[in-house]
Amino acid sequence: MKKTLLSLLLCLAILFAATGCGTLAELSLGTAWLGSGTERSGVTETLKYSVTFDENFTEGDSYSFKKDSALDGLFYNYKNGEYTTTVSVIERFNLPDNVKESDIFTTHTIDTVYKITSELKITAVYTTEEGEKEFNDSIITKSYVCNSSSAYAPVYSLTEYDCLIPMYKEAENNKKYMIAKETNRQKYVAEIFYNSSSYTLKTFDYDAYKENPSVEPESSKEKNYTFKTVIDNNELLFAIRNCALVKDKSAVLPTINVAYVDYTNIAVKNNEELTLKLKNVSNNGAEITEEEVSASLFSFGKNDMSSGRSQLVYIQNKASKNLAMKSLLVKYVTPLTMYTGNYYCMGAMVYTLNSVEFSA
Repeated sequence: MKKTLLSLLLCLAILFAATGCGTLAELSLGTAWLGSGTERSGVTETLKYSVTFDENFTEGDSYSFKKDSALDGLFYNYKNGEYTTTVSVIERFNLPDNVKESDIFTTHTIDTVYKITSELKITAVYTTEEGEKEFNDSIITKSYVCNSSSAYAPVYSLTEYDCLIPMYKEAENNKKYMIAKETNRQKYVAEIFYNSSSYTLKTFDYDAYKENPSVEPESSKEKNYTFKTVIDNNELLFAIRNCALVKDKSAVLPTINVAYVDYTNIAVKNNEELTLKLKNVSNNGAEITEEEVSASLFSFGKNDMSSGRSQLVYIQNKASKNLAMKSLLVKYVTPLTMYTGNYYCMGAMVYTLNSVEFSA
């Protein structure tokens, strides 16, 4: 029997299984990420995280392998995980030429925009019939979005996805192992270009695009929408930081994802307030051995939650001894799942903040 183990990278803020419909209201998002600062060109923030696998994560919700397992042994692990995200406020005239072509800039007055990039790199270790094998996975994203007065409305997004999707096999002799080969690798490049009333989603062959970004797309789909009513999946974690939700309050963020043409409603809720201890954090080059951070635990997922477990984000809610209040995302937890007709939790990937760089 073979069962698909969904790569942890597949779950990075991507847990959608169906699309939305109906009329959407305009979004309203703040600038909590700036703290007491102002939104102006030149402001840049870079956050870095260590990424580790926890087979028995039980904070907030249980993502324990042992509690909810479809396997009877641990045949996978992950190491050397790093996640980096950078947000920069830039002048509109500094945009790449292809992004400037959006009619958003002729139908709306927008002088400053945000460039948001992220890179996730990790090594997956699978127990196969031939022994342990290691594979390097990555997701790289780049997005341009409008400023806060336009609710961070997306203008352009690019996703480069390169991850192995293993299979779990139960052999006739009851031997169990993973099938993990380079032929199981899923690779693609996806681009979404937004105008003021429609967007176009294109997908490209990964290797062909890396060799020549001007290559013709493998597919191209267009969809109408209303400006300021959606965000792009690549900015989802940033948008959650700026929701300004108090305890027990929730919001819905209609989100465009590369896997689907239409939007998906993502429900976000502030569940509780707690204190986290961060260790060995760098703050603008200053090393901090230990820092207690007051945070709000947010959960988010598809609105009807038919597509599996929610993901968790821990958002700073007040200044600490060494970290100014900027609604930092101090921890992020995404469940590792397997689908066999139902979703089974196989542990969790935990992203923990270890470096903050901020300049204005």
